[in-house]
Amino acid sequence: AGNTRIANAYANLMNTLIINGKFSALDSVRQQFRAAFPEFEGLWVADAMVAQGQGRLDAVDSITDVALRTVRSPTQRSRAAVVRAAAAQYLGRPNASLRSTQLSWEIRTSLSPTDATQLEASLDSAAMMVLLMGRPEEARSITRRALTRYPMASMPPDDRPWGSVLR
Repeated sequence: AGNTRIANAYANLMNTLIINGKFSALDSVRQQFRAAFPEFEGLWVADAMVAQGQGRLDAVDSITDVALRTVRSPTQRSRAAVVRAAAAQYLGRPNASLRSTQLSWEIRTSLSPTDATQLEASLDSAAMMVLLMGRPEEARSITRRALTRYPMASMPPDDRPWGSVLR
């Protein structure tokens, strides 16, 4: 767990550099990240962040594709799917973004198969239908089915995915 926290600190630093436009420092931090954690399955994140910082979204798509095919960690696979979905969205590929988002939720719901996680996945799909696909009727149908199948009233209050409902 300690190594993961430190690895996440590198990723957070890289994200901060991107947000602040300090792109020239990204490669150096990536090299330090790789040197510190040569066996860490999340190293693909550093490569994706450098590519993102350089505006190479097609490279982000390729990096995440390789990660999805090679990493064993479900958490890293889910993360790769989320990053790939975002890249596809920016590249104007809504269907690819939706597929990657759905893959991420499949992985996450297999790790935590609770009603709350299932509902959150369904509501996220509904949001994607509206935001990416422009299909509000389908989104409303997905939402109705999800709330019928996974009623929030049956979930512990702290587990209810209010953020997804409000989205």
